[in-house]
Amino acid sequence: MALTAVLTGTYRNPELRFKFGWGATLPNGKSAQDWVKKLPGRRWDNSEKTWYITGTGTHPDRFFEAAKIEVDYSETTGDLAGLDSLESLWRPLVQRSERYPHMVFVRPRLAGFERMSAILGPGAIWDKARQRFNVMLSDLVTDEGEAKKGLRLDPLTYEAAVQSRQLESIPEPVRAAARELASSTGVLGDEQKELSPRAKELIDVVASHTGYLPKWFGLALYPFQVAGAYAIAGGHRALADAPGLGKTRQALAAAAIKRSRRTVIVVPPLVVENWCREAYAALGPGLKKIQPPEEATPKPATTKRKSKGKPKAPPKKPDFPPYIVPIRAGKKVPAFPEAGVVVVADSLLGSRPELVDQLVAWDPRAALFDEVHRSRTWAGQRATANRNLACSIDALRLPMTGTPFLQNPAEGVNMLAIAGLLDPVFGGASKFMETYTTQNHFGAFLPNRKMLPQLEEILTHSCWVRRNKKDVLKQLPPKLRTTRYVEIDPKGFKAAHDTLYEKVTEWIEEQRDAGEIISKETIKEFARSRVDLITPLRAAAGIAKIPAAIEIISDWMEATTEVRNGKKVYTRPLTVWVHHQPVMQALIEAVEKAGIADAGFIDGGVAQHKRQAVADKLQNGEIGVIFCSIGAAGFGITLTASSDTIFIETDWTPANISQAEDRNNRIGQLNTCMVTTLLATNTLDAHMRAILRNKAKDLDVMMPGADNNVTRMTSVLNEETNAYEVLTEEDLELEKNFKSLGDIVENIVQDILFIRGYELAA
Repeated sequence: MALTAVLTGTYRNPELRFKFGWGATLPNGKSAQDWVKKLPGRRWDNSEKTWYITGTGTHPDRFFEAAKIEVDYSETTGDLAGLDSLESLWRPLVQRSERYPHMVFVRPRLAGFERMSAILGPGAIWDKARQRFNVMLSDLVTDEGEAKKGLRLDPLTYEAAVQSRQLESIPEPVRAAARELASSTGVLGDEQKELSPRAKELIDVVASHTGYLPKWFGLALYPFQVAGAYAIAGGHRALADAPGLGKTRQALAAAAIKRSRRTVIVVPPLVVENWCREAYAALGPGLKKIQPPEEATPKPATTKRKSKGKPKAPPKKPDFPPYIVPIRAGKKVPAFPEAGVVVVADSLLGSRPELVDQLVAWDPRAALFDEVHRSRTWAGQRATANRNLACSIDALRLPMTGTPFLQNPAEGVNMLAIAGLLDPVFGGASKFMETYTTQNHFGAFLPNRKMLPQLEEILTHSCWVRRNKKDVLKQLPPKLRTTRYVEIDPKGFKAAHDTLYEKVTEWIEEQRDAGEIISKETIKEFARSRVDLITPLRAAAGIAKIPAAIEIISDWMEATTEVRNGKKVYTRPLTVWVHHQPVMQALIEAVEKAGIADAGFIDGGVAQHKRQAVADKLQNGEIGVIFCSIGAAGFGITLTASSDTIFIETDWTPANISQAEDRNNRIGQLNTCMVTTLLATNTLDAHMRAILRNKAKDLDVMMPGADNNVTRMTSVLNEETNAYEVLTEEDLELEKNFKSLGDIVENIVQDILFIRGYELAA
């Protein structure tokens, strides 16, 4: 009995049903089972006990004739109806995406999956559900500018594919200046305070093409950061400075240089707030000038009414002006401003493609991608979303990461695609991966070691801005402080907040029931005696920040841990501080759950004589992170192996914080100490910092020249203070009103009196 293959499927995805009995042979006597398994494309349908042939190679009619297998066209329907030959079904279909013009869909059809996978290369992503490859335009053509073998491209797609490999039109003198600035410290020799004559000369060259950094730019920059911003504007569109060197400021400065009226910033979810604040400080002065006039709207009349119910806090003011727009998970996407900044969590882009479309339609003039190593898997959902956004806009596209490669070059492909440099510099994703990586039998990418020197040379010459901490050490103060706002789950903090309000309410009602007069003096006396009420609220804020801290620490450990001769080496050991024991306990549990190995802990439960032994593990390179309680480890131990510090929460006494910092910043320390304090909005963090600033004012009088202001963000050198601090109007207002923890309690009492409509006695 002759074997028959029945044509089924669709014109876009044709396949042939091939069913045969046990032990069936082809006319040449070979096993039908062995033959079908060697085909370019086939799948076994277990429910039907049938093979489906999805790939035959070129000229399928000849293929089946050679095997003496008949093709049955009797079941064809739809766009296959009426066919009597397979010749029109073998050539792949190439269709450019209407949604994302940089992307093309390639359906292999009877040419076969394996054949097309080999032709398109490792940059092609197979979409199993739709039976097609998702391919970047540049991967459709060869280095010679011809369509790859077997592909027929329409004229517009071909022209776009060739054009994708062309560099942005930047004059060569500007590129040369940007190249030199990209690795420059911006200063001459040991000079720290101002740009060198050479740096100024190079900046003038770049500025002749881009313009200068506007005078309204709201953040101060070190010379190396100024050099980096102009290098970015001049074409080096991947910012890969080592962690702690201020990539945020350089990126915002580059957007300002490019005069971006609309800037979209894609960031990890936990730092949406922080980026909004930085963008407001940096770009706000310029954006404020170009906002449309506000329409006055009458305020509705309100009447006070007494309530015996559960007290509620006063309504919150908007976090930012309308031209700074955060997009957060679980909340409605707000309207985009005519001119302004939109900050969006990278995880949202991956899960909500329509959000990518909205941002593209907004037509941003700059797109900044923070911690882009989080989207290092080329085919990953997050990476694809970031790439789709970046490649769909004609604007400054800047990926940022201190760790562009963790294991192999393939991890940097998406970064380069976002920057717009992958196609013109490296010939596309497939060419890059074929040149700089190899694949093992599991399909995993490994470094092609002999090509790595060439890769580094090209990245430095044409792509990135990268300086290490040691390169700019002389520009940095001995101790550099900064803050990082993180997103929190407010549930735990809200519970502590409600409990505190209930306790204060009980006292108020007791006073009223007893006929006592509640005056300002009465409130002050109560507040001074009940500062203990604040402790649970402070601890709740610390606990709420732990998920953000764990993510930051996990990324840090992954990026700074190397294996040398079979042994782990921690290149940037980390010190993490907390204040309250409940926070430390929650942190210990979170560290264990996150699987952060090789960590040490020092809290009140560790005996005094054993604390240095734990510290010695860090000093000797046995652990990569140490978690410390300010009260237990803030004195008497040495941690100079670490120069990077994170405070999840702080003490309210400046000396205790400074002492904790100085576990790293002491004799034996060779590096600038980077101190980062995690802050969360709608907690007591802002109040605590106001209290610390006020205490520093008094201490400065008593101990001039000492390191009293532990909230001071050391962002730029200054002859008088050796520091620079950005304070908002709200910060200054808090500073006027909060000088102690008692002031916080007093403010809460007055809030509740107002909410309940109670009069305050004179």
